[in-house]
Parts: sequence; structure tokens; C-alpha cells
Amino acid sequence: QSVSEVPFTQQINLKPALISRFDVIWLLTDQPAADHDTMIANHIMNNRANSTPEILIDQGSAVDPTKSAANDGLDENKGIVNRELIRKYVAFAKRTIHPKLSSEARDALREYYVETRRKGGESHDSISISARAIEGLYRLAQASARVRLSEEATIEDAERSIRLTRFWRHELMGENFDETTLQSGKKATARNRERTILEIVRRLHVETGQVVSLNDVLTEAGRSDIARDAAEDLIDALCRDGRLMRPGGYETLQPV
Repeated sequence: QSVSEVPFTQQINLKPALISRFDVIWLLTDQPAADHDTMIANHIMNNRANSTPEILIDQGSAVDPTKSAANDGLDENKGIVNRELIRKYVAFAKRTIHPKLSSEARDALREYYVETRRKGGESHDSISISARAIEGLYRLAQASARVRLSEEATIEDAERSIRLTRFWRHELMGENFDETTLQSGKKATARNRERTILEIVRRLHVETGQVVSLNDVLTEAGRSDIARDAAEDLIDALCRDGRLMRPGGYETLQPV
């Protein structure tokens, strides 16, 4: 099974309920690319070649380059702001700047939420966006204003928040972003197949008035375009979750 077919919630070691609380989810994949790989290798080797050994710093024989006055701010020769100055800037902004959204910014976020909600998802139980996402959009707009030390988040900040949200959602799941996948860890196709199996077992149980044969369920699943191996895996998972029972052993099934 290719990685693209596996919900990203199963690719990282976090529970779906926790994942859904993030404002932005950015997956980094390690794809081989000769030019990029060469650049990374050169960067690492140059850093090692030009760095000061830690043992010399610990012994006091050499100055820690990260704490020297020459590195405290802007490198005028390269036009690069170093890490320490950026850290101080971010800390100052977080501590002292608390932006409020303008009415235009709030309207833009509201319209995006309502429009996205209206589109729905690829399954009847799919939710394209949840109310929690509004809080994320709001915080991103605030962050956009805070980074420029502004006490007001404008329409431009709201639009930046929306662009960023649209981008990471599309990168993660494509056009059919599904909040239900975030919360359940299962794609819409998997949820639909589970629902089909449950409906088959319930229907056969009602028709016969007794426990259902596993083979009958697999036959019916095949008629619904669910392969036998996939159906068996789904049934095993449903039994583990307590949504189906095997009252007479492995070959029998019964709805809960």
C-alpha cells in the first residue's frame, strides 16, 4: 500500500484527537533529489569543516561562536539576521503585541468558513471544516499581524491566514479535505467500507434471524466491490473495536 493511500494520521505517532487541535499540519517528506541532496551534503560538510570543536569551547581554549559579539545581530557582510536576534524578536512580539482583528478581517474569515462548510466532503459523514478551524484561522491572522508588531490584524492578515490554511489542507488531503479523517484517523473510503460491512451483517442477521456466516458476508462484500482480503481485515478490525461479535467462533458474525 502506497504512502499516499494511508491516512497521514497513521503515519505519525499522534492520536487523531490530538492532531485535530493543531492550527497547521505540515508534513515533510524525504524525497531523493540529486541537486537538493548535494546542497544538503555540502552544507553539512562545510559546517563541520568551519566549526569550532566543542571540547575546545568547554576547555576554554576557544570562543563559542554562537555567543560572540560579532554574531549578536545582523551580519552586515552577508545581510543575514542570526538566530539569537530572531529569537529575541519573536519573544518580544509574543510578550508585548496582542492584535485584535478588524471587522473586515473577521468578515473574511467568516466567509471562508461558511463557504468551505457548504462544500461538504466526499462522504455523507465527511466534514470539510469544523468550528475549531475558525480559532486556528483567527490565531494565524493574529500571528501575521504580530510578526510586524501591529496591534491590529487587517484584511491582508486574514487573507494570509486563509491562503496558508488552504495550502496546508490541500497539501495534506487534496481537494476533498475531511475533518472526520483528522478525528477518526480513517479516510472516507475506509469509513464507507466499514459501514457497508456493518450493513451487510445487520441485513443478513435480520433476514435469517440467527448468527451470520462469515462466508456469506464476504460474498456480499464482493458484490459491493470490497475484495475478500480487505473485507476480512475490516471485519477483524470491527470485531476488535467491539462493533461486531463472533458468538460461535471465527466463522460466525453478529451485530452488536
